[in-house]
Amino acid sequence: MRRRVVSLWFPRLPADRLLRQDHTGGTRPFAVVAEEMNALRLYALNRAAEAAGLIEGMALSDARAIFPDLQTVVAAPDHDASFLGALHRWAGRYSPFIARDGRDALILDITGCAHLFGGEEPMLADMLQRLEDLRLEAHAGCADTKGAAWALARERRGAVIAPPGETRAAIADLPLGALRIDRDTVAGLNRLGLGKIGDLTSVPRASLARRFGVELVKRLDQATGMTYEPAAPSSPPKIFAARMTLPEPIGLLDDVREALRRVLAQVCKRLEDAACGARGFRLAVRRSDHSEEMIEIGLAQPARDEALAMRLFERKLEKLDAGFGIEFLRAQAVKVAPLSARQLSGEPSEQSADAVDELIARVGNRIGFDHVKRFRPADSHIPEREFAYASATAGKLSTAGNPAGVWGRPPRPRPLTLFAPERAHMILPGRPPKAIAWRGRKIDIARAEGPERIAPEWWRMNNGWGGKPKDYWRVTAADGERLWLCCDYACDDADARWHVCGEFA
Repeated sequence: MRRRVVSLWFPRLPADRLLRQDHTGGTRPFAVVAEEMNALRLYALNRAAEAAGLIEGMALSDARAIFPDLQTVVAAPDHDASFLGALHRWAGRYSPFIARDGRDALILDITGCAHLFGGEEPMLADMLQRLEDLRLEAHAGCADTKGAAWALARERRGAVIAPPGETRAAIADLPLGALRIDRDTVAGLNRLGLGKIGDLTSVPRASLARRFGVELVKRLDQATGMTYEPAAPSSPPKIFAARMTLPEPIGLLDDVREALRRVLAQVCKRLEDAACGARGFRLAVRRSDHSEEMIEIGLAQPARDEALAMRLFERKLEKLDAGFGIEFLRAQAVKVAPLSARQLSGEPSEQSADAVDELIARVGNRIGFDHVKRFRPADSHIPEREFAYASATAGKLSTAGNPAGVWGRPPRPRPLTLFAPERAHMILPGRPPKAIAWRGRKIDIARAEGPERIAPEWWRMNNGWGGKPKDYWRVTAADGERLWLCCDYACDDADARWHVCGEFA
């Protein structure tokens, strides 16, 4: 069976993605802009913008001079890639072998699939009609090779089919740029009077390779079928989502809560079957007046607990405006990660870790997860560097979930409260002193333990220690207060500068 390949090209994908929700039909000039070489340039245009004389790559300032009322939106390549991924899944109705081709195209291997749609022509017609219904402009080329299909899709409009075995003749009249070669090579060939793909067949291959490089010959062979070019299929990212279309609009909070619970149960079941968890859930609702609203919650750790998600959604559901009624709901798991099943032991430490994760999720959904921090152990023997600030969602507190983040046991007792060294003035000399003045009060020292000598980290250029070790004492004041004192170990008692570095319980 002869191989057949379809190239499905979306020439205005970034603009079409944004204009799909525009009920005016996108009749006004619209452009997506992106920063390039410290300047904003046109990244994608709709038809109205092209009709106004604008072209991709033009500087935004020049475009404004031509059409001052141009509507613009900053490009979001990540969202465009996600949208292309959705089209990847959608194209699975036509072929199981689909691959992405750049940022705006798909390659479909339809070998043995066309007869299910009545032939290649009805298949491509159905494909483009469905995309037109989705308000997406697309062009399709079908040929024996990936290179020829790519060329037909971009140099012709609509659906173009090269009959089996006639690929070379079908692309002979196409310009040389359809071979996927760089502009300098195209310009060099044009200077020699070669403007079409068919013109290259009369030129010795060795001469082409010697003057323009082997890439030109390689692309020509791939397009004509002399060299096999694989179109490696890739699986689209799996989506964990569930939807519910209601026969009648709902507006009561209890009804919305019950509908959400049902779709969340389906999502969590699918996550469990795939041994995955989600770092968040997104709820999209559509009202009877076709307006939409989206609610999203985040989690401290990947989870698939329906009850936990419902508790986090509860506060945001109360602020949801049902309008004239909600007729459609869709719940989706976001930031999916592997999550294997764990055996519940029922120990307090395990329950405590789960409670901390839920607390972080509740606080993070209110003020933002970027504002929730926790202390994490750091690899240092310096007391004030034995910890570091980290995002509260960076890892679990439990040792089972993050064995590398276990707090090590210090060689000596450490104070419960550790703070930047505060100057303490010596009143009665000694090592340590018999009395000090600290925070505006006199402290008589009744008992002292130490010293514990800690050397600086010599490999740090700016360690704040002046390159000298320090001696630390655990002292107990006459009134029972326990402090952590330090000073440079090489100083005389009379010249020593004492600091309080922490307080014990």
